[in-house]
Amino acid sequence: MAITSRALAFASRWFDPQTVARVFNPLVADWQREWADAPKSRRLIVHIRGILSFCIAIIVCTPAIFHARAPKALTDLIARRMAIATALGTAVLIVPFAREVQLEETRGFFILFAVPGAIVMAFPFAMVSAVDAIRGFIGVEPHVTRGTAAKLGVVAIMFMFFMHGWVVPAANQAWREATFHPPSEPARAPRELSTFELLTSREPATTKANNIRRELGNRAALSVLPVLLLWRRWRALDLPKGRWFSAQPAAIGTIAMIFAFLALRISPRIVEMKWHLPVGSSFWVTLGLLALLGTIRVTLAEWSMVRA
Repeated sequence: MAITSRALAFASRWFDPQTVARVFNPLVADWQREWADAPKSRRLIVHIRGILSFCIAIIVCTPAIFHARAPKALTDLIARRMAIATALGTAVLIVPFAREVQLEETRGFFILFAVPGAIVMAFPFAMVSAVDAIRGFIGVEPHVTRGTAAKLGVVAIMFMFFMHGWVVPAANQAWREATFHPPSEPARAPRELSTFELLTSREPATTKANNIRRELGNRAALSVLPVLLLWRRWRALDLPKGRWFSAQPAAIGTIAMIFAFLALRISPRIVEMKWHLPVGSSFWVTLGLLALLGTIRVTLAEWSMVRA
């Protein structure tokens, strides 16, 4: 029964040996025994019940994944790698803002307002270096490495949600106030509103309402992007090296999709009008393509390995 074997292998990768022996081994054994004793007409129902029971067990045991503590050396390495990657990306993205500031004596002060937005755009790239740190660390059990990656994904979503929801809008408005001539407080656009203000806005079906929906879609997509890149890199490292589907081409493909995502972010209205998409959905197109290409790559790799 391939399905029960794959289910047990999945549980073994995510949970500690004690949880697997206490919960999943008996569950899968009962599943297999019930399937063997059932007539052929009822085996499909047995499989459906077994899958549901397995999913419920996964949900109930999920807190055990987050309780698995990674070594301090590993968490320090992850933090260091991510800080370096984010700092380098932020520095590159800050250059265009630095060129916009005309007065040399105030350039450093104005650049501070652009830092939060640059961090939000650079942070997803750091997932690649974080996954490499986790997978390259020796002496850690598989369920601990996967639990560390899961916790990192949750932290990344919370970080992006907070930064892009409150810090970046405040910094954008401060930048506009500092560079607005004559000095005054310009009206806040959707990009300068917090996520709470966007969600509670009661604008009618006008251009401003569409801009609000588009900004909410942008923030939601950016919050998911780090987890998607984490998953892509993790799966890429599972593939055999030295073939067309190895990790290096996967990394190149991921970078290409990131640039496509940034291009959609620059001109969402054009994309939505040309492809007749709902307002605010253009940012999810690249994420969907990224997930689809990753799934196709892994499927083709597994199929190739089976044939070999």
